[in-house]
This record gives sequence, C-alpha cells and structure tokens, in this order.
Amino acid sequence: MHQYSLKALFRPQPATYQDDKTIIKIPLPNGLVISARYFPNPHAKHTLLFSHGNRADIGVSIALMEAFQRHGYAVMIYDYPGYGTSTGKVGEKNTYAAIHAAYDYLVKNLSIPADQILLYGRSLGGAPSIELARHKTVAGIIVEGTFTSVYRIKFPVPFLLFDKFKNINKIAHLQAPILIIHGEKDEVISISHGHQLFKQASVPKDFFWVPNAIHATVIETAQDAFWEKLAAFSESL
Repeated sequence: MHQYSLKALFRPQPATYQDDKTIIKIPLPNGLVISARYFPNPHAKHTLLFSHGNRADIGVSIALMEAFQRHGYAVMIYDYPGYGTSTGKVGEKNTYAAIHAAYDYLVKNLSIPADQILLYGRSLGGAPSIELARHKTVAGIIVEGTFTSVYRIKFPVPFLLFDKFKNINKIAHLQAPILIIHGEKDEVISISHGHQLFKQASVPKDFFWVPNAIHATVIETAQDAFWEKLAAFSESL
C-alpha cells in the first residue's frame, strides 16, 4: 500500500522547459529552490496561485496559464521539488513548503495583497492549496479533480499509517470560500471524492460538476461554462 501511495501521487516527468529569464527561482527554508513563472495582468481583480497535477510542470501548463490571463486573471504557477527545474525530491512536506514559498513571493516580492490571492489546485495541486488555506489569508480556493486522501483513491477505507494529503480532514476548517470542480466521468479520481469534499467543506462553498468530463478534460469539456463559473465565483468573493 505504501508503494501504491508514492506511485499514485508523484509521477514527475522530465522537465518540459529550460530555465530562462521568465523562470523565477524561489528558495525554501530547507535549502531547496523551486521554479515558478508569473503571468501578470494589470487589470486583474485576483491573482491565481496555481498548483498543478502530478504529471505536469510549468512548461506543459503555459497555454492554460495564458488562458487564465486572457480571462482576466494574473497567475503564478510553480513546480514542486522534484518537478521541472525545481531542486530536491518529491514528498508531502516539500510540496507544502513549495506553496508557502510561492505565496510568500507573491505577497512580499510582487506586493500582491493576500486577500487578492485565489488558490487553484488541480488534482494533486488541491492538497497544497487546502493546506495553505489553513494557515494563510486568501480570497478563496478552487480545487479541480482533487481527492479526499491518497489511499481513498484506490481503497474506500484508508490505511491510516501511511495515508497522505488528508484533504477530507482539513477542508471543514477552512475560512475562505471554496469552489469544488470535478468531472462526472473522472477515471482517475472518482467524482465521489468531489461530493465528499463538498459535503465536508465549511460554507461559503459551491460546486461545479462537469458532465462527460474525465480527469484531464474538465476545462475543455465545460468550455464557456467553466469560465463563466470561475468568473461568478471570483466576483462573489
């Protein structure tokens, strides 16, 4: 079971980009350095802090970040340790450290007000987003295709000794509004995870279930309805 959790959760691929002037290097307290990229939008009400899934990195996410930018958001995306050109190894603690460092960079280095930061976590990225929201001020939280905990992806009852990213235990304690998005035909993380997270989440909360969408095609399947839902949630904050 322990092997399953590591294989299911962290699957970094070779970096799809090289460091250049667009890549920001952010040090972590433990000595590691993560890579990030910022997509500015001077007219944005909110800045998305985007946490990607387990098979992605900054390079493969550029088109999506530019889409967020076109739809009125500024965005920062970062790579967890072990992903892209970030240093270090993958792991739960390192993933949490990475999002804290990216958040601090937005607030301290880019002077983005904390209450204008909107967390967006996709799949694995929902876990660090939920964890950060327990400790920091944010405008709101969006999670897409996120699990209740690692072992519940495969087993209805978690193996408690090794279970990781226990989102289901944390989500009720968040203070910021949350939007939970899930594809109804998600073949990787069943939509039952979305339903359970929504049930446990504290208010204010909202959901967006996307018919016919699998794990990787939520935005493509929903199309305009996705952007309209995102805009409505953003305006409600």
